[in-house]
Amino acid sequence: MDTGWRMKKNGMTLIEVLMALVILGVAMLGLGTFVGKFVRGTSENAVLSTASDLVVDRLEIVKGAASYAAVDAFVGSETLAAPYAGFLRTTQVQRVGEVLEDYKAVTVSVTGPGLTVPVKKTTFIAQF
Repeated sequence: MDTGWRMKKNGMTLIEVLMALVILGVAMLGLGTFVGKFVRGTSENAVLSTASDLVVDRLEIVKGAASYAAVDAFVGSETLAAPYAGFLRTTQVQRVGEVLEDYKAVTVSVTGPGLTVPVKKTTFIAQF
């Protein structure tokens, strides 16, 4: 026969609940920081990818020039329309070499919203 007073433990104590809430809160703050950085990184990479595509597109157009002399006609800057609003594409052509080793260096650069540095690519076109 047991006459002592016993306490049944069917649930959690207040301290256990508070500790669980603190742990959950810290985890949620860490997750929130991660999600913010992930979204920002994804957005920056999307802009960088678009700028790179615009550079490559222009270089392919220049490579398709009808003649060697026509390559010079692509020099200049252009502000792009939708869906690329805000991007500026600049094409530079520099003749390198002499009569026997004549070629042109074509550099295309794109600046735009969200780009800290312009995206630049260069290709060389030999006389044809």
